[in-house]
Amino acid sequence: MAELIINVNNQSTYEDGDILCAFTDKQVLGTHAQQICHYQHHGFTNDGLRPDGKAKQFLDCIYQYRFERLNHTQVKRIETDHLGNVLAEEIFGEESMNVDQFVRRRLKHAKHRIFGTTRAEIWHGGKSDFSQEAIDQAWVIVQNGCDCRNTPGECPCCGQDHTLWPMGRLDVRHFLCTQIENFSDVEQQALVSDFSATFEPGDPITDPDGTTIFPTFSDEGIWQHPTGGWTYTKDPETEIVSVTFKKRNMKVSDWRTSTLETIGKTEQEVIDKTVLVGREKQCNCENAPWLRDSDITYKVLDHLPFNDPSLLLNKRDNRPGERII
Repeated sequence: MAELIINVNNQSTYEDGDILCAFTDKQVLGTHAQQICHYQHHGFTNDGLRPDGKAKQFLDCIYQYRFERLNHTQVKRIETDHLGNVLAEEIFGEESMNVDQFVRRRLKHAKHRIFGTTRAEIWHGGKSDFSQEAIDQAWVIVQNGCDCRNTPGECPCCGQDHTLWPMGRLDVRHFLCTQIENFSDVEQQALVSDFSATFEPGDPITDPDGTTIFPTFSDEGIWQHPTGGWTYTKDPETEIVSVTFKKRNMKVSDWRTSTLETIGKTEQEVIDKTVLVGREKQCNCENAPWLRDSDITYKVLDHLPFNDPSLLLNKRDNRPGERII
């Protein structure tokens, strides 16, 4: 199911029921695959490079180019599709780049994505492919490397439902996730973008829900909606009325009637920021028991245990797959 993240509190710059984010099935599955295969979950080799495995296979699938260092001065750029089929190859020499300098600079960063072996390094670049076909192939990679599943229900590996958007602890305190039928990329943009409406003379004037309204314009041709706050303007010459709505709103399908019964919560519990409502981005991985039930560590969406659990006690950035308690 695709999902909408909606605002459930009027004490913000958004109206109650405003749609803040919209996620298609493709985006939800793609995000989970990216987190499961994230290269930072797997540490480094003895040479300080990223180890081969599903992290590299995922990048092979998603990225347009794979770069392979051939020698001291040459790099081969290989263009592939999401299945790994080679579309084109090209070799670059020192006239195009200083390979030693490039690799040396990259390896200085703790978050580098350099694979391979010393003097035969591999990295990725170009456009990213997050088409449905690429996401499907990414999940083939995921399922070949662990027990995670992309079907509804609790995953046998990490306990998450990978068909639902991974909500963080702060997210579930402030917003509400509601499931709807899947929609296209074009429909997604329409759900979260500002949109305008114009009304010809004689046409009924409506609010974003389609309800007919009867504005009383000022001498300047301006009228403000009493509850929504939208400003309608009327051209004195053409009498065409125009308005811009900042956000789509769920009032047409009120979250109080469409969602509360499903999640088993009251309206007050949803609005109360001290109450966690809905899903949480937590790990319940049997392979990493130290990640559970501790208020001083991270809960990490990791599907292979860290070699040194004490690393979790060091405060680090919130990289994909991590969330501070």
